Amino acid sequence: MTDRYDHMKSTTRFIYRHIIRAKLKSAVISAAAIVFMLALGYFREAIIRTENEIDRLFETIPVAVEIMPSENRGAWVLDWHTMDDVISTATINNALNTGMLSNEHLEASYAWSLLVPEAEGGDFPGNWMEMIGYGESYGMVANAWNMDPLLATNDIGIFVSEHSRNSLDEIPGNAKELPDGTRIGYLEIEYADGYDDTSFEYFEDAPIPVIVSEDTLERRGMRIGDYGFISYSEIFLTGLDNGWRQATIIVIGSHNRNIVGYGTQDAVLLPLSALERMLNPYMGLTRAKFIVDASHTRDVDAVRSVLNDILSYNNRIVRSGYALLDMEIKDEELFAVVKPLDKSLALLKQLYPVAIVLSVAVAFGLSLSVLLQCTKIAAIMRIQGFPKRNTQTALYAEHCALVLFGLLVSGLSLLMLGWGGGIAPVAASAGGYLAGAIVGSVSGSVVVTFRPPLELLQVRE
Repeated sequence: MTDRYDHMKSTTRFIYRHIIRAKLKSAVISAAAIVFMLALGYFREAIIRTENEIDRLFETIPVAVEIMPSENRGAWVLDWHTMDDVISTATINNALNTGMLSNEHLEASYAWSLLVPEAEGGDFPGNWMEMIGYGESYGMVANAWNMDPLLATNDIGIFVSEHSRNSLDEIPGNAKELPDGTRIGYLEIEYADGYDDTSFEYFEDAPIPVIVSEDTLERRGMRIGDYGFISYSEIFLTGLDNGWRQATIIVIGSHNRNIVGYGTQDAVLLPLSALERMLNPYMGLTRAKFIVDASHTRDVDAVRSVLNDILSYNNRIVRSGYALLDMEIKDEELFAVVKPLDKSLALLKQLYPVAIVLSVAVAFGLSLSVLLQCTKIAAIMRIQGFPKRNTQTALYAEHCALVLFGLLVSGLSLLMLGWGGGIAPVAASAGGYLAGAIVGSVSGSVVVTFRPPLELLQVRE
């Protein structure tokens, strides 16, 4: 037991002294371990950051879905104001119930309505047709020029941004602003005192908040802040062209008529929920836009498949007055950014195992090469009485100690920098490098102690 302890003590002393004497070799061995570990940690960190960036893009770049009539009539919005060729609310509800869609922007419209100022005392005026110049004897079609089409939306901010008449902005050389800063062709709303975008919300048993064109207010003798009525025909509700219903309104603002679409310049804007209550259950939607929930943007094909099933069902049972539907998913912006990152990530994931194997191979090769240079040291140790096994142990233990030191320094550095994905991946990379170093150094120590010490010294000479 004492002999064994003495051998261990002398071996440790030898290792320490030899490390101190061979400073350059010791530094190279430790530095190699540090460099490869830091390189693997940086490699792993690049993979993690790329994955995180892709996740962030999927969560932040919206993927829009629009459901529309299969024969979409484009900018001819006047046609949309009828109850024909519209999207059923049942289909929209089925799409929302999938849980794949959120932040919907819905619009609906109705052509056959008239804005009526209130009579003295706030009542509905009995002579309302005479007040607004409606010729009852001519019928509705002959009075179409006098109608106030209704445009309903569930988000007035989105409506303004998507319906502004910005065609002039797209012509090179045209001024986009007037001298006073007014934007050319931009839909602008002037609200009455105490009202803003948040006031564009309907509450049951309360007057409907509406936004009316400046020209219509002038023609009807009204101002923002006034109360009044919407008188709307029952022709698409009951089939009667001489029946009218009324709804109380309050004019919370006026717009400057810059609404995209033929015949929409003087449309009355109102909350979607208000029009739904007025026309229920006959209301149809003219526009339905959604945002794919962030949890489903990674699998847009699955979203497309589910929505296609819903639209196919709608198209099989479509009723008179409703449209056959198509769908458009706008994911170009997202995948234009994500696809290059996906390719980079795939390449990094393919190269990372190669880098690990390379580090193990380098550790093995470097260890073997260094130990093969220790022939003279091995011979001297054997001549001084070191057994072959102890000589081998001293040689590879010295090398492994230097490798361990380098791995410890680099591992702590990676953890302090936050690279490498945590303790487990760093430990795995270090274990691979150490395994290569152990195999290489053990193999080298066996080779250099295989022959008798005098023969080794002669070879060196």
